[in-house]
Amino acid sequence: MRRISLFITLLFFMLSCLSCRSSQTLDALQQQAYAAIEENNTENACQLILQAEALYPGELDSALYQLLLAQAKEDLEQAPVLAAYETLCRRGELDAAQLQTLGQHYQTQGDLLKARDLYELSLRRENHEEVYALLQNLTIPFDQEDAALQTYLLQAASAASEERMSDLISLLQSAEWLNAAMPSTGAGGRFYETEEKGTRIRIAAELTDQTPVTTVWLLTSERIEKSICISPQAISLITAPIHEGTYHGAASAEILEISSGTFYHIDANLQHDLFSGSAIFQLFSVAPAETAAECWQHREDTPTGTFSGSFSEDGHPQAQQQSAEDAVVVGYDGSNEKYLALHIPEGLSAQDGVSIFWLPAAKVWEGQ
Repeated sequence: MRRISLFITLLFFMLSCLSCRSSQTLDALQQQAYAAIEENNTENACQLILQAEALYPGELDSALYQLLLAQAKEDLEQAPVLAAYETLCRRGELDAAQLQTLGQHYQTQGDLLKARDLYELSLRRENHEEVYALLQNLTIPFDQEDAALQTYLLQAASAASEERMSDLISLLQSAEWLNAAMPSTGAGGRFYETEEKGTRIRIAAELTDQTPVTTVWLLTSERIEKSICISPQAISLITAPIHEGTYHGAASAEILEISSGTFYHIDANLQHDLFSGSAIFQLFSVAPAETAAECWQHREDTPTGTFSGSFSEDGHPQAQQQSAEDAVVVGYDGSNEKYLALHIPEGLSAQDGVSIFWLPAAKVWEGQ
């Protein structure tokens, strides 16, 4: 009933007062509203606020807008309530909860960019798990982003699809990209997507322990995914079929560990992200260079080592050679004298199946 009453009141005042703005000044209407508040006549105060808003949109005192919001109970489907929220937002006077409410309204209406910006602003004011979760589940279409970032997104998608890795690395490690694409909250991520010629493209710009990591996924209609992950520590390119949200089938990977100057090329069969059957690991030395893009280009032509591995269906290597406590042997060279050992990630053990993610590789996107 309150919603209908407010709407009818607003409609009445808009129709009856359009021709009499000069006879009812903003000051006069506001003073009448404040007088009604003094008399505890909240209903009359709200009617006066609606009348003033109809004649002087966006010009009322903030206290009157806040009173209207308190009475409307967050019903943003009403035009004057939405207008009050937006006016207070422009003035920087919404609290974290109100910013979340306005953001959820925009999200429901499909204006995802406005929603994300408000969620981030809310999170900067108050660290709230619910708002953080809303952000991490919000993906912005390329065409909703501002023109500058949309240009960067399209450039990244083009370079990734054509595997112009040096161009892609240079772009995603540039100050322009990091300033435009990374979340403004200092944590979490921003997520973008589009579709071109049947290929879904998703880009995640994430801050992990204050470290910027950008991942680009391209998923074809045949469910083949190309996944490229770029961070200050490592760069990876994985191509594999997707099944039930995991890598499953014949896969190839190229991975650069920047700190060690080691480049891996891997051909393997994966079963739900785990190595299964035979796998070939080739290691290359990388010539020193000033940038990661140059490091990717300047690997030696001849591998410094080639190692053959064999894995059970649950990802356990068949090699018997013992390694360090924090590593597992995954393959031997042709002489069976040298072996390749992978470090066990934190939280796992030698009893766990060896996953493609033991290497500095991109996380999987389920493509849903």
